[in-house]
Amino acid sequence: MEYSLGVKVTPEFESVLNEISDTMVFYLNLLGWQSNLLYR
Repeated sequence: MEYSLGVKVTPEFESVLNEISDTMVFYLNLLGWQSNLLYR
């Protein structure tokens, strides 16, 4: 995978990025679920 800056991303770094984004999506879903519960 290459980004537009021309920086080559190693598979290890890419997997770390994927894990971070998965975690962020998980927490955003958790926050959205809690706010739905609060403001119902």
